[in-house]
Amino acid sequence: MRAFTFNCPHCEQKLEATEDMMGQKMACPACKGHIELLEPEPVSPDPVKKVVGKKQGALIASVVCFLLAVGLLFFSLLTFFIYGPLFLAAFILSIVAMAQKRVAGGVTMLLLTLIVPPIL
Repeated sequence: MRAFTFNCPHCEQKLEATEDMMGQKMACPACKGHIELLEPEPVSPDPVKKVVGKKQGALIASVVCFLLAVGLLFFSLLTFFIYGPLFLAAFILSIVAMAQKRVAGGVTMLLLTLIVPPIL
């Protein structure tokens, strides 16, 4: 018989129930609060795909901001009020990419945003 784990809605105590207990009411052993055991909803695989796809978003956005900033830098130095914030956005997004476990790309973009603008 399969067992399910869940948290008490009153005290957050981790509890376990078997399939034959589903649909019944019980009292939490820790807080004595009443709990109705409902059938667990099946987990769909779609949210996993969405999270994996989002992990590349910060790195791609960092590259786009960086390339736009470099393009504006070559266009005119008077566009500083536009390319300055774009370099800053690329810098911040590279840190976000590293937090999303895209370390190699994040470190590369971080170094590019720190080294390339002063050289150009």
